[in-house]
Amino acid sequence: MAHGDYGRAGVYLTTDQVNGFIPFTANANLSWDYKSRFGVSVSYNYTDENIRGAFDLTNPSRNVYMMPRNLFNVNLRYNLPRSMTVNLGVQNLFNEPQRYYRGTHDQVNQIRLQGTTITLSLEGRF
Repeated sequence: MAHGDYGRAGVYLTTDQVNGFIPFTANANLSWDYKSRFGVSVSYNYTDENIRGAFDLTNPSRNVYMMPRNLFNVNLRYNLPRSMTVNLGVQNLFNEPQRYYRGTHDQVNQIRLQGTTITLSLEGRF
């Protein structure tokens, strides 16, 4: 929870009005290795709704908020002979966009689609 005047005399801001403050985040990671040959991991990140930019007390309908966001990433690893490893990573597995609104949830301001990223790599140790 955040609250205070933040250097603005006569103005008292609370949690959802403080620029740069994200009230709640959560991260989780689950990984599994099989016979030190194969590995998989899944990570999850949650970011709560938060204001973007300075809070405008005189015109609150112009305030921009980012909606809550859930991200899932998956990584696969397979160890080859001769100290070689193949890695496959998928970031933003479900193509979760960044969604912004002004004032109220039904006034959508912007939607950013970063897309899903797939990475394939070959790693060698000498």
